[in-house]
Amino acid sequence: MQYFRLKLLHLVPVFFLVTFASFMVLNLLPGDLVDAILLDEESAPPTEEDRQALAKELNLDKPVIVRYAIWLGNMLTGDLGRSYVTAQPVTEALGQRIPISLELMLMAQILAVLISVPLGIISGYRANSAFDRSVSAGAFGMLAIPVFIAGTMLIWIFAIILGWLPSSGHTAMSEGVWRNLEKFILPAFTIALVEVPVLMRVLRTDIITTLQEDFIALAKSKGMTTSYILFHHALRPSSFSYVTLLGLQLGNLITGSIVVETLFSIPGVGQLLINSVDNRDEIMVQGVITFVALVYVGVNLAVDLMYAVLDPRVARRT
Repeated sequence: MQYFRLKLLHLVPVFFLVTFASFMVLNLLPGDLVDAILLDEESAPPTEEDRQALAKELNLDKPVIVRYAIWLGNMLTGDLGRSYVTAQPVTEALGQRIPISLELMLMAQILAVLISVPLGIISGYRANSAFDRSVSAGAFGMLAIPVFIAGTMLIWIFAIILGWLPSSGHTAMSEGVWRNLEKFILPAFTIALVEVPVLMRVLRTDIITTLQEDFIALAKSKGMTTSYILFHHALRPSSFSYVTLLGLQLGNLITGSIVVETLFSIPGVGQLLINSVDNRDEIMVQGVITFVALVYVGVNLAVDLMYAVLDPRVARRT
């Protein structure tokens, strides 16, 4: 419990620092938000009275630090404000899109783990073999391909040429499990392809090191099968770097989901962020950044707790 509290105390300041920095940066964007809103709503040029009234209504007449303090106080009560453009509550917009983005990222992470773990274990066990060299070459090749290029290639092959999977859109789970999942296969695989090479290489390196330990030699002398040794004795002590990287890859996962949601026309948080930036909807952008910061802090906390599960000595040393 002490270990959990210490890690939480380290991460909470990170969250507030991210939200403060993003709020300051958003207020440095060029252009006048009041004029942009009024010109969008009315055909005639806005009067000074109209500008002042709207600025007061949106608290835009106050200093930026005061506006951040007001926003922070509301945020701590669960109120992230209303969109300047659509007047929709930010929490409502996020509530509609978060499940979609989480499903996409979860599927991508599951695919990345299912692909990288077997490849990393086999490559580590058969280091410098033809299989290992082929997989490593493929991994380095994948690292050079941007997410949008990988997604475009997958659409061209599996949606256009083969016609096996849809290329865009989203179907709610209530309309059918398969109809929902098939729309996520290509987007999730696109994101997973970016993660797999790094995860696989890290696990491969740690497996090679672990297989040289004395307890592995002892397990072999007892007549244990290779698969049993690899998955029951070698995998767990080789997972520290892998688990760390899963947490660190969150940034790539979120970035990839923003690009992929736009490419595949998925109405998730990433697409909401892009649309909000285009419309200069600062409150909505701040809400999305707050959600991302919360996810990042939560995942890093989960990774730290996973350390304690993999090796209880980690928690005892704090």
